[in-house]
Amino acid sequence: MAQMIPIILAAGESKRMGFPKPLLDFNSQKCLDLVINNCNSANLPTPIVVLGADHDLIIKGCKLNGCHVVFNVEYGSGQTSSLKHGLKNLPFDANSFLIYPADLPMVCVETINKLKKMFLRDSNNIIIPTYKNKRGHPVICGIDIKEEFLGLADSDPAHLVIRKDKSRVIEIQVEDEAITLPLNTQDDYKSLLMKYFP
Repeated sequence: MAQMIPIILAAGESKRMGFPKPLLDFNSQKCLDLVINNCNSANLPTPIVVLGADHDLIIKGCKLNGCHVVFNVEYGSGQTSSLKHGLKNLPFDANSFLIYPADLPMVCVETINKLKKMFLRDSNNIIIPTYKNKRGHPVICGIDIKEEFLGLADSDPAHLVIRKDKSRVIEIQVEDEAITLPLNTQDDYKSLLMKYFP
């Protein structure tokens, strides 16, 4: 059976945060664990978790049992290098992949399910959630687009592929602000805590 594989990008250096973002605590749950739980709750197959910076701390601090963990030693070259590591580890029967940055812990499972439903209707496209007309993540891509990402330089932004052909992009409006909320600084972290755990 063809599968939609989550690729969770958790290899960044978290420079602006000053602390590994996957290990940030949200009501006694780690940021990365929340993302993994979302994938599991949406009945997605085994996620590929791409680690890099602070991987030893993340392995000790997060619940990665049941995940396919891969390591990106070139994490300093940019997030696209991590995406490419994830893509190279997709199973042979994958028909699509979900690009899911690990610093979006509060995305609703319903949002993922809505993206899945749309992809099943039109499986050769890129499905992007939007909130108040602002694009966010996670993003679903058909397997045919894999080679285009692999053809990017590690330092190239992934949006070069996303924006290449507007005709294959489908935007789905969702009532889920979390798809767009940044988690880059301590102020961002405090804002998320206040919003979701007042």
